[in-house]
Amino acid sequence: MGTAAFSELLGGILVLLGGLLFMQRQGEHKEAMQHSLEGQSATLPKLELTEESSKAIDKVVIVKPGKDGAPAEEIELVKAGEDAWTLKKPAEAKANASNVKSLLENLPKLTLSEAIAENKDEYERWGVSDEKALHETFYKGQENVFDVYFGENGSRGQMTRLAKHD
Repeated sequence: MGTAAFSELLGGILVLLGGLLFMQRQGEHKEAMQHSLEGQSATLPKLELTEESSKAIDKVVIVKPGKDGAPAEEIELVKAGEDAWTLKKPAEAKANASNVKSLLENLPKLTLSEAIAENKDEYERWGVSDEKALHETFYKGQENVFDVYFGENGSRGQMTRLAKHD
């Protein structure tokens, strides 16, 4: 075998080894991404709340869980003008418009970072069950725009469950 043929064979082997190394690293990268927060967040449901959709909200229903066997308390806020809000439940009164405005302005800023559990059996543990969670529903007319349960708050952040997702 001549030196030219040997060089071509050696070059082919190097290209083959380089290709195999590249494929191995790509596989390792994909596997690492599946276990990273970035990889997990890609599989999470999307919160499709825009600034425009949050401005269109005209009713907010908040259900606070009862403590020590007490029944849950329902709070209903209804838009009563351009920047005015009225408390309809538990009693009728003028609502603090700046607090409601702040709530609605911050809705599009909500993000999900990771899935803690993907099974309903874990809802109780993380405080996002119907009985334990603070349940907030946002409406535009009769349309349910956003429905969310807020549970425990800890080192991993605010535990949250979207009503239409497990």
